[in-house]
Amino acid sequence: MGSASLVGSWARRFLGLIFLVKLAGALDIPTLRLIHIDGEVPDLRALRLKAGLTVPELAAAVNVAVPTYYAWEQGRWTRLPAATQLESLARGLADAVDVVAAAFQEARQQRLRSRQV
Repeated sequence: MGSASLVGSWARRFLGLIFLVKLAGALDIPTLRLIHIDGEVPDLRALRLKAGLTVPELAAAVNVAVPTYYAWEQGRWTRLPAATQLESLARGLADAVDVVAAAFQEARQQRLRSRQV
């Protein structure tokens, strides 16, 4: 029962993101305009949505496991990835490496802020 509810929860989130990407495409606006960003610096999730990618698509483009990318996006990492992975991620997101590095830091800060509340 527990695993079925986890799959259902994952499916709702995943399908919700696909819906956002498709809705933004239909409206001919950037996906990023449909989500709320805490703070001034976008986190990895915001950059991914702006690029119109799902987690599995971006993880495959960067050649990392989906759980690894999820950990990055959720701010659950202890150090930045290697420079080659940052560059690969920047290419996948069509953004500059320094923007991606700042997005890593923002994801980490958001996680820390949410734990303080």
